[in-house]
Amino acid sequence: MSAHGTRAEGLDELLRVVQRDGSQSAVLEWLGRRIGADVAWIGPRGGIDAATPAFPDTVVAALPEHLERLADGRLGAAATRLGTLEIHLEAFGPRAPRRPVLVTVGANPLTREAASLASQAGGLLRLLGAASAAADRNRAYQCKARDVRFAVLTALMGGDLTLARRITCRDVPPLLDAEYVRVHLLQCTPTDRDRLAEAYQDGSGYHGSGLMVHCPAFRDHLICPIPDTPDPPGDRLRGGQELRRLVDDHPGYFLGVSRPHPLTDLGAAYGEALHALAVARNSPERVAVYEGRPSLAGVLPRPAGTAWALSRTAPLRNEPKLTGDIVRLAVTFPRAAVARLLSISRTTVAAHCRRAERVLGPGRRPRPRRTRPGPRPRGPPARSRARRSSATGLPGTAQHHTSDRMGGSVPPPAS
Repeated sequence: MSAHGTRAEGLDELLRVVQRDGSQSAVLEWLGRRIGADVAWIGPRGGIDAATPAFPDTVVAALPEHLERLADGRLGAAATRLGTLEIHLEAFGPRAPRRPVLVTVGANPLTREAASLASQAGGLLRLLGAASAAADRNRAYQCKARDVRFAVLTALMGGDLTLARRITCRDVPPLLDAEYVRVHLLQCTPTDRDRLAEAYQDGSGYHGSGLMVHCPAFRDHLICPIPDTPDPPGDRLRGGQELRRLVDDHPGYFLGVSRPHPLTDLGAAYGEALHALAVARNSPERVAVYEGRPSLAGVLPRPAGTAWALSRTAPLRNEPKLTGDIVRLAVTFPRAAVARLLSISRTTVAAHCRRAERVLGPGRRPRPRRTRPGPRPRGPPARSRARRSSATGLPGTAQHHTSDRMGGSVPPPAS
């Protein structure tokens, strides 16, 4: 067989190695076996990025001048001898800032065919390195984009639309121009939520007119606030229809949807979506829209309700801003999640919550009306009295109206 045929077979085999493994180490091991030498790939930083197991590290330290001239572009290739070792070096890629170098070490000089195959392998190694660097940059970008989306969501949860716009640094997502939104809460696998958030992401790091945000409290939840309009422009999620399609296509997915809420009331919308998701888990359709009782904020007259809320929380204004931020998040997320959100310890979260409790004071409960003592009537046994009292809601029973953690009704303050 001709040398050309042998080289073509070698290239075909090399491509199969790249397709099967794709790592620089696998390529170097194949090349070393093929040409009968030990091989190393010197990266742009001057260190060994990958090498065959028996490659002598002392070779790199013994040839600083050769490697420097190859890396900065003064030489394209070089051959030298170090004791009984024959060394061949070749640089790849553009000259700036530094080029990677392929080093082969053997008992004999490389043949022409072996040198040609090493050169072809070096070209592939450079491309693999560039692809790996691009993948690292993409992962870093995805992490930053995810952090920005979460920061926008956190600002909206606190009702601060101005802060949400500042976070976006002029690249404002269409969601921030919406009047009303619904929160869609998708439950999927943790691996799938990374894939979905990236698959539906647009060039700006958002998702059309909506957002897909990783929930910090539940690793299998995606929080998706979407404008409540008939046909949102540029909406990759199609007003939530795409999420419903995902649920239809994946038996392990569930979706909870809130009612429409003003954009500044996103926290209440999230609470409704969380309740709806619990219903969806027990529904054959695996999709549920919140239809529960209205929240206190929606029932009370707006001016009076706002004035009451401001008067109740006024003492917090004199406390550190971090206390208010923590309390605002703690009414929506578990304290462990709040700690992760703000990059603080759970002990710090608990301390600020206790500070808020001391400042706001304990909630006052209505006292039962006092009556004049009289003869105690004979009645049924204590167990029967307790059952009857619980049913009628008489004072002294264990029946209390608790506030819904995600925005349910709470009793008005005692006068």
